[in-house]
Amino acid sequence: MTDDGSDVWRDFRLATFGDPFTVWHDGPDLNRIRTRWEAAPDIVDEMLRRGLAHADPLAAESIEFLLRTGDEPREIRPALEAALPQATNTFRVRVAEVLHFMTGDQHFAEPICEVLANGSDPQARRDAAFALNGFGATTAVVEALAGAVQDPEYLLRRDAAQSLLALDRRRTTIEKQPRLWAMLKSEDARTWADAASELTRPSSQG
Repeated sequence: MTDDGSDVWRDFRLATFGDPFTVWHDGPDLNRIRTRWEAAPDIVDEMLRRGLAHADPLAAESIEFLLRTGDEPREIRPALEAALPQATNTFRVRVAEVLHFMTGDQHFAEPICEVLANGSDPQARRDAAFALNGFGATTAVVEALAGAVQDPEYLLRRDAAQSLLALDRRRTTIEKQPRLWAMLKSEDARTWADAASELTRPSSQG
């Protein structure tokens, strides 16, 4: 059987970040990838490329973390651009986020909006809702989030509403907006539509 490199990436991931369940439950300690980068950048560069090849969102997250802290895997953008067309769910979200950070191109919101609307994994849709608050409040982004505010899944409605507050520069949480929060928790879809309408109406705050 041909070695496709998945075991190599899995072993590196485990050694760097620890137990996969803990990483999923608590979130990764990305400082660990920086420590490994400082010790052996060529090895980390190769491993992150393997992670991208195996559609691991943590590889993309690690790349963005290194970029944000002043390091850069060499010529990584082509690998990210090559991964994006076939990427799905949270991996698609993370790759688009990195490319947006690298380029400032608002068009990388589009694949995230696609995951928000059509992702097959509920957690991926929540990841997409949260990720969109890092983009500009374009019509496409606002409409995608407004649609998610009307989704049958409460947690997605909550996250989408929170991102809309952030895009409107309202420095608060949805739980501190009692009327809106009650609307989101309602079982009446008409109330969710009212909440979406209110959340997409620009406030005077900024």
